[in-house]
Amino acid sequence: MVEAWFDTNGTIVFGSDYEDARGLSHYPAIAGAYFAARLGVTEYLKRTNQLASVLVFREIQPEYVLPVGVWQIREGIRMALRSKPVILPNLESSMSNGIKGGSVSLTEWARNSRILKERIQQRRISDFCLGQ
Repeated sequence: MVEAWFDTNGTIVFGSDYEDARGLSHYPAIAGAYFAARLGVTEYLKRTNQLASVLVFREIQPEYVLPVGVWQIREGIRMALRSKPVILPNLESSMSNGIKGGSVSLTEWARNSRILKERIQQRRISDFCLGQ
């Protein structure tokens, strides 16, 4: 999960956390938000009997004056996962669609997401095959 918000000077500030298949190896920096998003996603994956990599991006605009806590994150994730999915051909088009309408660029999200950076840089076994 990566959160972006605007400080009092209008500068975008990021907070992020992640875990891999081995679980958490650290205490999350954005613990409440991270665990709220994780709960909504985990409920969905358990209900649908699926395994997945999940990226959650949350942009907090300056107009957001009354934070209502992690409840909003958890319920937002649940609502999103009850909606009909949009199927896109690849990660880049999925990311572009997901951040559409926001003010944070794909480059900035990628720079602040460890999971996304690893996904982009990950080599595939076919990369090592001869004749390609």
